[in-house]
Amino acid sequence: MKLENQVVSLELEKKMKELGFKQESIWFWQEYKSGGGCIYLLPKKEVKGFIGKTEVCDYYSAYTVAELGEMLPINCASWRSDKTLYSCQRFDFGGCCGQEITADTEADCRARLLIWLKENNYL
Repeated sequence: MKLENQVVSLELEKKMKELGFKQESIWFWQEYKSGGGCIYLLPKKEVKGFIGKTEVCDYYSAYTVAELGEMLPINCASWRSDKTLYSCQRFDFGGCCGQEITADTEADCRARLLIWLKENNYL
């Protein structure tokens, strides 16, 4: 499986950063501000010290599926709906909250659920 499918997409990570999620992960997206906006996926050791301190690139955490799972509250679950779609949901202890999220990768599904939880004041 490609690494890009195991980490949250750059688009969703930008939203997570905007919402105040900490920029701590083992992988980072590096996006150049000029030159066509080249994007790279780098391990933390290669960007340590540069995060938020450069005029050439923007850095964003590229949370892994496992890191996202650690960030989710205990009453959340994710599963594969079919061959190409993942779903995740937040459950109340008395039943389902009625909010189901879908995405093409499990990482993006978990990220979308975290964004929803943050925007709706559950985090």
